[in-house]
Amino acid sequence: MKNRVLDTPAKVVLHNAEYPDNQAKLGDTVRVRRVLPSPRGRGRYGNVKRQVIDGHKFASKAEAQRYCNLKLMLQAKMIQSLELQPAIPIIIKGVKIQMYSARYHKTGRTLTYIADFKYYDKERERWVLEDVKMQSGHLTEVYKIKRALVRAMGITIDEV
Repeated sequence: MKNRVLDTPAKVVLHNAEYPDNQAKLGDTVRVRRVLPSPRGRGRYGNVKRQVIDGHKFASKAEAQRYCNLKLMLQAKMIQSLELQPAIPIIIKGVKIQMYSARYHKTGRTLTYIADFKYYDKERERWVLEDVKMQSGHLTEVYKIKRALVRAMGITIDEV
């Protein structure tokens, strides 16, 4: 827990007994247990949460829009075999990369990269693995590591 000066009107769960109803004011110094998600329905990096199209859930507006574009391309027969959220196991030199944790302490869990879309592009005559990224260009450290591992496997990820 940290002492923190409230500088934005965020909803917080307070540790202080002097605020039993969690109603601190701007400028108050409080001990914060955790900051609750933004009430505006936006994610950590500003993306709009969970878009649903055709029963499929998408993490952002951009990903949902790309799905609509790919659907049109599929109908126009420019692409084929559209797959959503394909999981690619990370295998380097024939060895599956395993993750061990308290939950998977005995057998481990195979590390996988989950792309947004996979399809066959008839024009380029190759399989395409796509990951939709925000315009801000923020890439998490986990994504950078997984992207490097997938590249080491000889697979290219198209970032749209």
